[in-house]
Amino acid sequence: MVPGAESGSDGARWRPMAARRVVRLQVRRRPVARAAAGCLVLLAGLGAAAPAAWSASRGTSAAAAGCAGWTVAQPLNPGSDNRLRGVAVLSSTNAWAVGSYDPLNGDPTSHLIEHWDGTKWTAVGFAGGVLTGVAAISRTNVWVVGYSFFRGYHALIEHWDGTGWKVVAVPRHSGILYGVAAVSAADIWAVGELGALHWNGTAWKRVPTPAPGGVLLAVAASSPTHVWAVGYRGGTPSKTLVLRWNGTSWKHLASPNPAGTAAANLNVLDGVTAINRHNVWAVGYDASVTNGPRNTLIEHWNGRRWKHVPSPNPGDSTGTLGNILAGVAASSASNVWAVGQYESAGSGVLTLTARWNGTAWKQVPSPNPSVAGFTANYLYAVAAASPDNVWAVGVAVTRALALHRC
Repeated sequence: MVPGAESGSDGARWRPMAARRVVRLQVRRRPVARAAAGCLVLLAGLGAAAPAAWSASRGTSAAAAGCAGWTVAQPLNPGSDNRLRGVAVLSSTNAWAVGSYDPLNGDPTSHLIEHWDGTKWTAVGFAGGVLTGVAAISRTNVWVVGYSFFRGYHALIEHWDGTGWKVVAVPRHSGILYGVAAVSAADIWAVGELGALHWNGTAWKRVPTPAPGGVLLAVAASSPTHVWAVGYRGGTPSKTLVLRWNGTSWKHLASPNPAGTAAANLNVLDGVTAINRHNVWAVGYDASVTNGPRNTLIEHWNGRRWKHVPSPNPGDSTGTLGNILAGVAASSASNVWAVGQYESAGSGVLTLTARWNGTAWKQVPSPNPSVAGFTANYLYAVAAASPDNVWAVGVAVTRALALHRC
């Protein structure tokens, strides 16, 4: 096994390189008898009626008065396995979260789109497949990426124009997509298992990348000539992978591999945020042995080179999971957030949030809901509009999880 772009039940990302059609182990694979029709079934807009299966699960509001620290803002849970994998925030009354759920009627895994209006989460669209990333440019311009599994696994991109969602054509054989970032309405990047795609305002086009065999798990941009994509390359061992778009082509840059590059060493970058051309953060995990406990991994670009930066590791060092960071976001140079999970002996798997205050990374306490006395919580993504408007999303056992910091 090698680290890849799919999370297993332990929260770590794994993917056999020889089998491109392996998907996230958390997503149950079912016959896709209705996927062709389901892929085009989208709610018309915020006012569209939700399916009956959704009526029993309503989003709740975050603590409005005296809000301090992280609070749970419960999303909708339409199925038996609900997970939010990407989040974007425009304002205190406009945030988007995407992921997937398993329908209660046994239909194939469907993607999930939810919208926060400042008070509650509302289901906006759904169809067959899994969504992994979202980029919000404005109220009327939002992009989501992921993959569908009708006759194999294929790249999936959809666009919100303010009134409804529409599937947008992508180049054939684009593979699974894991991240998306927007520079402007006519300059958007999506990355995944087979490289990078670019939206020029009219169509999505494949753009060559210099990392054959590598998997890109996240993308971020600070300008049209400073776009960053991160992931991993190689099998076992794996090495961190960092690419930069300079406005003309993608270039590979050297990045640290703290766990080493000997057999069975793992070094994976799972998230990236770009503040400016001289200030970029990437997060993930590393491990000295394939099946051993992981350590959080944070790396920083100072305009000249990538450097490994110490990061919190509160998890049990003797466990099988350890500590993992899956997402990172920044509203300024002194307000950078990283999220993930860690294993605590006797307590289960707990959410992990850490903040860069301009000097060091420090763990920040975060909620850990339990279901039927069981705690298995994972945070996959984070978005920050300001120090008092930060969102982190993931899953609490089998329920979608959204944390808001205000």
